[in-house]
Amino acid sequence: PLVVQGNNRSAANFIVLAPGVTTGGGGNPFDARVNGGMQMGDEAVLDGVTMQQGLMSQSGMVSIGNDYPMTPEVTAEVTLLTSNYEPQYGSTTSGVITAVTKSGTSAFHGELHEYLRNTRLNARQWGIDFVPKDQENEFGGSIGGPVKGVPGLSRGQNKLFFFVGFDEWYI
Repeated sequence: PLVVQGNNRSAANFIVLAPGVTTGGGGNPFDARVNGGMQMGDEAVLDGVTMQQGLMSQSGMVSIGNDYPMTPEVTAEVTLLTSNYEPQYGSTTSGVITAVTKSGTSAFHGELHEYLRNTRLNARQWGIDFVPKDQENEFGGSIGGPVKGVPGLSRGQNKLFFFVGFDEWYI
């Protein structure tokens, strides 16, 4: 579900693979319904903070999948709570999508990525005499590790870590 195909990749899109989640046959995470609930009846929580937004109180896949997508490279965990959730998740009628971002560690780690789709790389579909135009590119990277050289925050039990990610998508 994370192929570069007309939009940014979002780690939250993996919830369409969970039991009880349907998309109406289209496979679009925006249309996800959890356990028969309403289309926008789910709630999204990022690092413990609700993603409820705006005049229409949109949350769930609208927020975490489309409006503020997080690539898998900066996401540590995505879970879907479908029943018996705590009272703090009171803005939902069907499920709660929770996501946790990565954090720095005592060693430096990083990555670079690029996902490219274009007409020259794509194969011709069966029964069509031409290759349809498709120009998409998503690239980015992330790095995390300890902050060194700050007095009082770099030694012993007092350690400071960082993690930064960047992702760009264009047609």
